[in-house]
Amino acid sequence: MTARRLTISDFDGIVYDERADVLYLTIGEPKEPASRDATQQGHFVSYDEDGKVMSITLVNARWLADHQGGVRLPIRPADELDFSAGELEAALERILG
Repeated sequence: MTARRLTISDFDGIVYDERADVLYLTIGEPKEPASRDATQQGHFVSYDEDGKVMSITLVNARWLADHQGGVRLPIRPADELDFSAGELEAALERILG
């Protein structure tokens, strides 16, 4: 399987809980995931029955944008999530206005 780099633009739904600093990202219509993984950093990735990413929950999203320059983490099977600080900031600003 060819690795794929996921960016903010791959996600249809973006919801931000400002109080908790959690960013919820979804691809397609929300549905029950076939499986879900927790990353070492405390984020969550949900997969459909074909193993494709369907949602990601990023904790400390604003903090990651402000202090870490974004977020990059490997996700199964060979995909990589790679959001720059600018992409995170743009997503947060789009939601917060």
